[in-house]
Parts: sequence; structure tokens; C-alpha cells
Amino acid sequence: MKSLFLYFFCLIGLASFAQTNLSITVSQNGTPVEGVSVFLFTDKQEIFPLVIPRAVLGKYDAVTYSDANGQVVFSFGNMSVGDTVYWASHDCQRGMVTDFGVVGSSSSMTGVLDLPCLPQDCDTHIRIDTLVSGTVLFQFIPFLEYSQTGLTSGSQSQITVNGISRTGTVQSNYDSASFSPGSLSAPINVQYTRAQNQCSIIDNDPQVYLTTYFTADPVGPSGSGYTMAFNDSSFSNGAFRRYEWDFGDGTTLNGRYDSDPQHTYASTGTYRVRLGVTSISASGWGAMKEWVTNVVVGPGGGSVKRGFLCEVQQISSAGMPGTNMYDIYASPFTTGNLFFAEWAIEDENGVIHNISDNKGGGHTSFSWSQDGVYSVCYTFKSAFRGDTCQLTYCDSITVSRQAQCQAWYRVDSLNSIAAPNQIVIRELSQSNGDILQYRWDFGDGTIKTNQFPSHTYSQNGVYEVCLEITAVDSSRMDTCISTYCDSIGFDASGNMVFKDQLAGFTINVVDPASIGLDENLLEESLKMYPNPATEKVTLSWDPALKVERVSVFSLGGLELLSVKPYEASNMEIKDLPKGAYLVRIQAKAASKTLRLIVN
Repeated sequence: MKSLFLYFFCLIGLASFAQTNLSITVSQNGTPVEGVSVFLFTDKQEIFPLVIPRAVLGKYDAVTYSDANGQVVFSFGNMSVGDTVYWASHDCQRGMVTDFGVVGSSSSMTGVLDLPCLPQDCDTHIRIDTLVSGTVLFQFIPFLEYSQTGLTSGSQSQITVNGISRTGTVQSNYDSASFSPGSLSAPINVQYTRAQNQCSIIDNDPQVYLTTYFTADPVGPSGSGYTMAFNDSSFSNGAFRRYEWDFGDGTTLNGRYDSDPQHTYASTGTYRVRLGVTSISASGWGAMKEWVTNVVVGPGGGSVKRGFLCEVQQISSAGMPGTNMYDIYASPFTTGNLFFAEWAIEDENGVIHNISDNKGGGHTSFSWSQDGVYSVCYTFKSAFRGDTCQLTYCDSITVSRQAQCQAWYRVDSLNSIAAPNQIVIRELSQSNGDILQYRWDFGDGTIKTNQFPSHTYSQNGVYEVCLEITAVDSSRMDTCISTYCDSIGFDASGNMVFKDQLAGFTINVVDPASIGLDENLLEESLKMYPNPATEKVTLSWDPALKVERVSVFSLGGLELLSVKPYEASNMEIKDLPKGAYLVRIQAKAASKTLRLIVN
């Protein structure tokens, strides 16, 4: 549990090593079953965190659904012979069903996962990650593939984060929603329903759970004293960001990776050792806890006495509507007696204001006259049986009262050309606050107000499609309205028209963040060479993908060539005239189009 989250986008890096292929047969009471999601773990602490004896789902490395034969294939690398990998899913009671295998010298291994009963139609796992850019990504992975459920065809999912609702996908096997840094305030509340009017709402509690604990073991005497080995055994559903050690002899050690240090004492004896740990969740929540205990330094020594606990939950804020004031919150907790608490808040001039919190309630209010990013710290002290602990937790608060927004969408020309009578649009609007409303005017009198609508025209033609958004700043004091329009459609010849250049056609607006699991793998692993080419071209992809068809289209959308997946490794194109073409690779749950030049 000392490793950070492995994001879906990073999972492809694991597969690229291609050192081991793991094939798992998923069954129900011995009979292979299709459409069950299986989660892969390459670290024991991901599935069996320290101090928690049962398996937990959350920090998996990859996930996919079983095929018609009940087979799931994972490819991974960076593992050594003798390492253990784990896999898991949920049954009808949302209980974890797990199994494991040991990596051998062969490049392939097999396993089984037998479920007593299949997951329920609506059961979904919610995962929250913070990407490198700071964007908060919410991902929703149902435990049972939609085609294997009894849910009505065409049902749409719904995502709500802190009251902001977004329409999900139809017949969802995967949903996601992303929010820019600073656009969400803790606590974050997530609600999801896989099929509206059929599935009940699933709630997710993103609060950080942190247990701080360590052990100490003697290493032995050295030239400068006696050395002890300290081993952090803390557990958190977030990512560990900082370890702060006080070894009790005047020596301290602070750092992100100092989880298991060794320390040499000048003399043997009993020392009071403290460990403070900070953990941050992907959704922006955080916690800091301190563990204090006696450590006996010397032969047969180690930690012998349980101390007391101090912690601070992450600082959060909320603007008071119609004012310059912000409510600021922290969540101090101690098993000792709190005797001091104080806020230190930076103003717009860089001056620090110390505000007493005598009751230790972890709440205050402050007013800023200018927008900016300001430092806020909370300090408290606690005592227990003659020992004291002191924690200072700092964070930044973004103050912004001027809403900025930009409505924008883009036509996905490659995927639109390869999809007959359809135009795919990616909604790309941005705001420094929250976008409260989307208004699509499709140019034929049709108005829709969801973010990702679908609209079918009765006639060909070129239509002015306009998107208007309304956004509000974080303090709810200022609003912004922005509009973007473009000419889109098919002409009388069936050629797609957009950017002032479309019987009926359909426009589908999609979320650019809602990239499926197989789409990520296809995006990263697909290769086509040579390009330009003359007589033959080679296409390759990760073997875990279930590619069903490879086709070549003209730029006008006419299919010219179709081959079976195994023929794509040596595809003949000598009969194609010189020019530009589109090569479309269609997998079971993903597709991608590449541009090919024939010389």
C-alpha cells in the first residue's frame, strides 16, 4: 500500500512488457460464464492491505470482461519468477471472490475464478483517481457486461458529483467523468445509476481512511551505537504522501519515501518514537495521523507500548453565496486531550492571520478581497499520560469570483467517416468554475440540454449546430455564458461537411474522457507499418484485444477492403490506387481509425 494508484492510462505500460500472458477461466459452479469483470492485482498489498485481513477492491492494475468461453487474458511484465499475482471479482452478494497464481519461467500461466453466483445487473465499482495534471477522474465499472444483464436495451446511465449531473452512456459497460483541478470541493459525493428507472443509485464515500502504525526490530550494534529497523505498517485507501519520524533522541526524518528507515542510537535504552503519516485520496480528501509508542533499543528490543493517536483531515472550503467570505473546515481528532488549536491563514498581501480555535471544532471563516491561491494551515496539540503530539496540516485554497468559460466542441472526422450516417462530436467546453447548464441547438428546431445528447435528423443537409454553456465561479457570485457554433452535416452526395464545407443522419456527442478499457489498450498498442506503403502493410495490437474486423475505407467513407484479424499482419494493398485511405480496426469493445498513404 505504499505505492501510488496505477491509473488505467498506465496499465498499458504493464502490458507492453509482454513477459507473461495470464489466461483465467471464469465460471459459475464450474460452468464458464461470459461478461463478468475480472480485476488483476500484481501486488499483494493492493488486494490484501496491511492490518486488513479481508480482500478489498480498489487499487487493481487492470480489468476486463470474460468472453463467450469464460476466458479473460491479461498481459503484464516487470514481474519475477516466484512473484504472486491475484485476480478477483464480485458475486451476487457483492462479496469478493479471489484466486492467485505464481509467476513461473514460462511466458504463459493459467488460472480459474469460480463464482457461487453472478453479480447483480446494476452492481458497479466506483474508482476515483487524480491524474498528473490534477484532473479528478471518476470511473464506473459494472461487474456484469450489459449484454449479459436483463436491463432494457437503450437504457442510459447517470452520473452526479457534488450535485453536478452528467448523462452517461447507453447500455453502459464503462462510464467516466472528469473535473478540472479546483472545480470540486471536499467532501466529494458521488452518485451513479447504470440504467435510469431500472437501477437504484449507488453512493461512494471518498473519505480517506488512515491507520498509522509501525514496528521496530533490532538490527544490532554498530561502530557508532545500536541500530534499529523501523517498518511502517500504516494502511490507507489513499496514497501515502509523507512520513515524519521522531526517533526520540533528537533525530528526525521527513520525506515521501521514508517509510522503512533504519536509525542508529548512541546508546541502548527506551525511547519515545513518533510517526506521522499523511495520505491523500485521488478525489482530494486527505488525512494526517500520528502514532506514538515506546521503543526498547537493544538486543530483544522493539516497540512495547501502544501510544495515542492524533490526526487531521484535509482542509476544505466553501464560498458563501453573495459574499466575500469562505467557510474553512478541518477535522482534528485525538485519543488524548486537545489543549491547543489554531488556524494560520494567508491574506491577499501575504500576511498570515492566526485565528484561535479554542474548542477544536476545526471551523472558521475568512474573507479575501482578491482572487488567488492562498495558504491555510491548521495546528493542534494533544496530551496523554505525560506525552504530547502536535500536528500542523497545510493546504491551499483557490479564491475565484470571476467566472470564465469557453464553449467548444470538435468533430471527430476519422470516427465519423467510418460510421455510416453518423457524425461523432467531442464536447470540450472548459470553465474555471462549474458548468451548470448545456444547451444544444441542432439547427432544425431541436433543443437539448444534456451534456452528451444524441440527435437524428430527418433529412440530409448542412445545419448550424450551436452549443451554449452557463458556468458559475466557486463562490457562486459570478456567471459566464459562452456559445460556439459550427456548420455540420452531409451533402446530397453523402459527403460529410463541417467547418463551412450532410435521407437522415445522426449526431452523437461524446465525452472525450469516456475512453473504454479496451480503447486505452487499442490506442496504446496498435501499430501500422510501413506507412506510406506500396504492396503490403502490417498491423499489430496487444493479444488481449478481441479484434473482430479490419477494414479499409476511402476518405468518402466507402469500404474498399475487409480482412480477418489474422490476415492483418500481412495485408495486401497492391490493388489500391495511390492516395490516402482510412484503416479501421474494430474490437469487441473498442475501435480505432488510422490514416494510410499508398504510394
